[in-house]
Amino acid sequence: MQTENEKRIDLRGTLRTFHIHTYDKSTFSNYYAVLTLTSRCRMIIESFDERMEAFTDRLARDPVDALSWSGPIFELAAMNEAALQVEALFDKGESMTDIKSIAFDQFTKNSRRGSSASTSATSNITDNCHRQAWFRIYDMIKDV
Repeated sequence: MQTENEKRIDLRGTLRTFHIHTYDKSTFSNYYAVLTLTSRCRMIIESFDERMEAFTDRLARDPVDALSWSGPIFELAAMNEAALQVEALFDKGESMTDIKSIAFDQFTKNSRRGSSASTSATSNITDNCHRQAWFRIYDMIKDV
């Protein structure tokens, strides 16, 4: 007898294959919200290495300039981390309700202090990027 998670895996596949599954979309609640989430997470994960390599090349050429314009790299790293966590949850067969709850918990956990209060500017940037990444995940599936 299959568990609920195994049934979900059979129904929807993995995060990276959800978009190519052929099944009756009317039987899958909130199909388009899930498609948006899986597509965006897949895009982030698949482009991460290439984008980090480009930043590393730029860093090697001109470290000061690369670091002074590195805000998007913090955002990319935080989004990639969140997307990988969503992928792991999705591929284990977690329900979208559970994934939404985890995203909300991660967002609020990172928001409890309001703004980051470290004496390290980069730590504060990282905290803010984690908060934004989980909010973006939550926002994609808030109506699930």
